[in-house]
Amino acid sequence: MSEPEVKRVLFVDDDPLVLRGLRRLLYPEVSTWKTAFLESGVEALALLEREEFDVMVTDMRMPQMDGLTLIKLTRERHPELMRIALSGHLDEEIALRSLPISHQFLAKPCSRETLIAALDSAYRVRALIQDPALRRLVGGVVELPSRPTIYARLSAALADDDTTIDEVAALVEADLGVASKVVQIVNSALYTPRQRITSLRPAVARIGLSRIKFLVLAAELFHALRVPSPRGWSIDEVCERSLLVGQLGMEMADGHPEVAEQVFLAGMLADVGQLVLAEGAPVLFAEIVAEARAGKEALEVVERRRHGVTHAEIGAYLLCLWGLTHGIVDAVAGHHRLDGEWARGPLRLVGVAAALVDAAYSEGRGLEALGELGTGIDLSRWRARADELRQGMVRPG
Repeated sequence: MSEPEVKRVLFVDDDPLVLRGLRRLLYPEVSTWKTAFLESGVEALALLEREEFDVMVTDMRMPQMDGLTLIKLTRERHPELMRIALSGHLDEEIALRSLPISHQFLAKPCSRETLIAALDSAYRVRALIQDPALRRLVGGVVELPSRPTIYARLSAALADDDTTIDEVAALVEADLGVASKVVQIVNSALYTPRQRITSLRPAVARIGLSRIKFLVLAAELFHALRVPSPRGWSIDEVCERSLLVGQLGMEMADGHPEVAEQVFLAGMLADVGQLVLAEGAPVLFAEIVAEARAGKEALEVVERRRHGVTHAEIGAYLLCLWGLTHGIVDAVAGHHRLDGEWARGPLRLVGVAAALVDAAYSEGRGLEALGELGTGIDLSRWRARADELRQGMVRPG
């Protein structure tokens, strides 16, 4: 029987009373975890050069080196480290500046349950990717590559005072990179300290149009792939397919509004791992795309053969770092694994919808992957609906 993984957590706060409180708060856990409680960012950086940690929880307002600087430096030097910002001052400017480079933002006072949930999430996601190099790749992601056409349209819409939240939400839904960032931010303590948002329209409403405009302006720096897209792969097609999977899955969950919203979001984010690979490892990703194209194989088949995981697990790893709910993370991780633990509840619908949409793009190939998972679902009906949705898709101009 293998021994349980040792949890290695670093806490940084210039107030010794806060550190003492954190130690007491986590006493049942820290007795079996590897923990360190330090009062400065300088000490933290020095310790990280000597010892390995999985998670760092840092205060944002500290003398000499503030939390934002510490997070920036750890992202550069130790991108595999999960970075959690913890602050008693919900200063909007600091929070927005920290969100792109921290994985989660928690507010003081932070309950034991909230902190434990954030730390448990960090270790739960580690099981998705064992390769340290891939962990560093995903952990270093700030912005995902997105389509310049969508940014231009969104910027133009936001310049019009008559633009409604529904109109903005529709534009956000059409772009995977923007949608991912909106979901990450709205689930931070800055906007939802108590309740998770799993639908984009409420997310846009919660953030507000002025904040969306700020995000658009900031994201312009990262709006496109820094290298040419590999032959046979298109970011437009990835975003289009993602929207179709979300829409089809939501329709399949008709009659169950809460499940339908989660299926839609999970479908929208299902292939976010492809954007991570295209941005962070363009050479490797181009090789995988070329191999899949030459052998007429699915991308995930080649990915798993080459390095043991697919874009599904990589995307789920990023989304879990960003604090999305376990249901969403599991659905993204398992949408190409239509058996065992993944074939349950709303996860099943995301996987079925993804397979049907893939079939719509490949003239029916791949439907055998559904196996017995389609039992009880009118696959002919939903396959026809997938074709119909694809034919009705409005492509970006």
